[in-house]
Amino acid sequence: MKLIKLNVKVVALFLAVLLLLQGCTVYKSGNASLYDAAKSESKTKIIKKDGEKVKFSKVLLLDSGKFYGIKWIDRNKTTDSIFIDTKAIKKVKLENKKLNTTIEDVSWAVSWIGGLILAIVYVYPWMLGE
Repeated sequence: MKLIKLNVKVVALFLAVLLLLQGCTVYKSGNASLYDAAKSESKTKIIKKDGEKVKFSKVLLLDSGKFYGIKWIDRNKTTDSIFIDTKAIKKVKLENKKLNTTIEDVSWAVSWIGGLILAIVYVYPWMLGE
């Protein structure tokens, strides 16, 4: 019985880690320009010269030539536009959509397969009275 409890804990921990990975955003390692960030309309991480990291859901380029970052506030109900000072930027990183999608797909598949295996190994024998 102790072995079954240990196995269930290990599998549950593994599945929890997979579910946590789905909420992460992976950024490309290369440096991009703010123009690329505005054109891509994807999540953007900006590292300032003072080391501060700022994440935006997207970056906008206005007709005046100024950049603004869009941030979600209040659990995705409202947004806030923040002016981006181009002189204070050290690095701009764009979201790696392909890798994010791959991680999400693999996590879902492994979670479903893991849940199915748990059901077969632990619930099915119990239903048969073994």
